Amino acid sequence: MIERHDDTRPRDDAASLRRDLIEKLYFELAKFPEVATRNDQFLAFAFAVRDRLLHRWIESSRTFFEGKHRSVIYLSAEFLIGPQLGANLLAMGLHTAARTALGELGISLDELLEHEEEPGLGNGGLGRLAACYIESLATLDIPAIGHGLRYEFGIFDQDIRDGWQVERTDRWLRNGNPWEVRRYEIEHPVGFGGFTEHIHDIHGRLRIRWIPDRRVKGIPYDVPIAGYGTHTLPSGDTQREAWVAYLGGPCGTADFNHDGSTGTDADIEAFFTRVVAAGVIPLAVGGDHSISLPILRAVAAERPVGMIHIDAHCDTGDDYLGSRFHHGAPFRRATDEGLLDPNRVIQIGIRGTTNDPDMWGFSTRSGMRVLSMEEFDDKGWRYAAEEARRVAGGGPTYLTFDIDSLDPSQAPGTGTPEAGGITALQALRLLRALRGIDFVGGDLVEVAPPFDVGSITSFNGASILFEILCLLVEAWQRRGAR
Repeated sequence: MIERHDDTRPRDDAASLRRDLIEKLYFELAKFPEVATRNDQFLAFAFAVRDRLLHRWIESSRTFFEGKHRSVIYLSAEFLIGPQLGANLLAMGLHTAARTALGELGISLDELLEHEEEPGLGNGGLGRLAACYIESLATLDIPAIGHGLRYEFGIFDQDIRDGWQVERTDRWLRNGNPWEVRRYEIEHPVGFGGFTEHIHDIHGRLRIRWIPDRRVKGIPYDVPIAGYGTHTLPSGDTQREAWVAYLGGPCGTADFNHDGSTGTDADIEAFFTRVVAAGVIPLAVGGDHSISLPILRAVAAERPVGMIHIDAHCDTGDDYLGSRFHHGAPFRRATDEGLLDPNRVIQIGIRGTTNDPDMWGFSTRSGMRVLSMEEFDDKGWRYAAEEARRVAGGGPTYLTFDIDSLDPSQAPGTGTPEAGGITALQALRLLRALRGIDFVGGDLVEVAPPFDVGSITSFNGASILFEILCLLVEAWQRRGAR
């Protein structure tokens, strides 16, 4: 057992900081200095500084625990604490020693300070105010804990491309956050949605019980916040406890949150590029049709592919509200980029009042086969399947299924339903008739469960998804046999 008098305190001189940085490179990051990247250098030095911060924090916590002090609890959805390396060096009086230690290793402190990501834990003045309160409480030697949320993504990053403002996902955690301490042993269930039911307890009293529709697990991450110049114990270090939600079971999702920006498209493309490189045929589920474009960039990186597209809309539009990248235009962009061979593309079930003539015009002008819903209804699913096989031919083919191709009576839970669509039975038989095609990927999109209280859309979507999965598995098996 470590006793209080045991000498565990890291030294604050430049030589100790230099030694500890090298140790962190070796034992935390498995790197030696000659191959360390700028991010490695930042993380190693931040870990060394964090050791000194955590020592103060633990001693403070022990003092408050033994003295049975009360603590202030500050609850806020946002804590804009800002970059922590410079703030912690200043609060602990380590700035000069840090610059000396890093200089001896040929590392610039200013460059490490510039390298640190701004924690994306809010977007407004109240978040900064909350952070100021926590820092002030620490400086005043008042024990306090700030409870907030550990957002995976910040508000957004901003670029200007071709004269247009483009918002990119702020993936502030992508290079690691050295200041947080995950509490692995703590998990709290958090419910969302659902319904309430009325029951009577054993005493006959009416009680109302909430039955959540879904649950996630809340897992705490602690981030120590140093008070300025509080060198005596009890020190004024406080704690900001941020909670992150995880699904309650195994989850095979890609690590991105699609927001329609080209930055997020790059994340999707990078993820599916790794999937394809591993010899896996990807099947994407969820989102709108804009996700198909970055997936096609991955599966068609080496050569154009054909496509069987089952949908109420052609999705070959162009500019919309100043953007050329949206769910109504992915296949026009894919054709422009040489990802699709338009002569091997068929679009089945096209109909409705929201189909812009320009979309139809681009599809037909480029060589795509547009099989309208009227033609499908007149000639049947067998004819549609034969046309799909004829158009796709024997080359690599992508399969994309928009749930709004189904009639709204079969799939009301979608963003742009169109009357007079395909039935679920026709869709299943159509898909089963596509066996033997060389599929290289697929997706099912536009399912919106909140728009369907009866869950018919989700049920039919899952049934269609199973058929697509079977087609992709057979294609993968044939490819392995060749």
